[in-house]
Amino acid sequence: MGLGVCYDELGDQKAAINHMEKALDYEDDNAEYWYIYGDLKHKLFDIEAAVKAYEKVSAIDPLHPEIWLDLSEIYIETGEIKKSYEVLEEGIYQQPKNASLLYRLAGLLFKEGKNKQGLAVVAEGLELDFVRHSELFEFSPELELNPDIQDLIQMHFRKKP
Repeated sequence: MGLGVCYDELGDQKAAINHMEKALDYEDDNAEYWYIYGDLKHKLFDIEAAVKAYEKVSAIDPLHPEIWLDLSEIYIETGEIKKSYEVLEEGIYQQPKNASLLYRLAGLLFKEGKNKQGLAVVAEGLELDFVRHSELFEFSPELELNPDIQDLIQMHFRKKP
């Protein structure tokens, strides 16, 4: 896998894939290997292979810190919004203390015009991890100007000791 990562850094994706697939032949149950492989496939726009790799990661290690965000991102990119919701909901079930998933879900709800639901999820995220609320704006920069969200943030900021 290390050689695959090195070849990828050198711009030789064919050799990278070859080495990564060999590594997976030896360690088919290694979630991190599947994750790295999925990242490369995503980078190469092989969306089907990336999804399969990410789904393998989520099955092997549902507590992987990035897998639910990355998998939901692929579904957003391909316009499969319903599937993205499902992935985020499963991620929140698997990792109930991962505020990043809540902020991503909130951003998605706002993009779909579900503002009331989005605000509720933002409030939940703020309660769980106030510091990470900037992740909402990384995903949906336009929400930084939303007065309702700003009011929620100010309200939670004043509550913190």
